[in-house]
Amino acid sequence: MPIIKQFILRSLLLISLSPFAMASSVVVNQVNTQVNSEIIWKADNPLSGSGDFWQLPSETISLGSGDCEDIAYLKMVKLQQAHIPAFMLSGMLPDGAHMITVAIQEGQFLVLDNRLEDVIPLDQFISMTDFKPMLGFNQRGVYKAFESVEHAPYLMPFDDYLAMKRQQSL
Repeated sequence: MPIIKQFILRSLLLISLSPFAMASSVVVNQVNTQVNSEIIWKADNPLSGSGDFWQLPSETISLGSGDCEDIAYLKMVKLQQAHIPAFMLSGMLPDGAHMITVAIQEGQFLVLDNRLEDVIPLDQFISMTDFKPMLGFNQRGVYKAFESVEHAPYLMPFDDYLAMKRQQSL
């Protein structure tokens, strides 16, 4: 568990908190429910040879579908538009790679996941799913999860990473 806690502490330092940042759990739950009900999970087409394509939130909305990182990205943007600090966390589950959104609310870290109807605390999500975090993404950049805050390196700006992922899938 130290990896998660240290990554979260690092993320807190990097997220701009405004006076409006601590919103009610109603908004967090509404974002999760709305996106989960309006966006159908659909895997990228492995037969197209394009690899993992990262959709922009506007593309996910217009298509009405996306895979886990597309849904997590849309949720992160919606939360940030509501002035709720949030980041995406990618990692491994026993059945493969997965990405979730984590909202920061009143000092709690809450998971919004396309596989779950309810928003749950991050600790509960990890113990329930055996999730192993690898990379964190927020509006400022991409970070690798490590044992300590001092060793959680900044990898690159998020926009550069997104452009790279989109270019790789062409």
